Amino acid sequence: LSQLAKEYIDTNKAVFVYRDLPLDALHPNARNAAIAAECAGDESAAKYLEYHNNIFETEDVLSEDKLKDIAKEIGLNTNKFNDCF
Repeated sequence: LSQLAKEYIDTNKAVFVYRDLPLDALHPNARNAAIAAECAGDESAAKYLEYHNNIFETEDVLSEDKLKDIAKEIGLNTNKFNDCF
């Protein structure tokens, strides 16, 4: 990804887009995780990516409390995050 970013995204030859397509049948908390990531993205694209990456590091434990903890850990405005979530 870093090489693609350097050669294409950073030079405006391509746009990098994430699409949240939660697979509820595969993971019961997928939809909440996708919503939480979008809420993080409301603060900034960088926070979306940081939140998204953190979700995949802890994907086996994605309760609502854990999703809110992740927001706090990465320094999101927790009031705004919780209102969105």
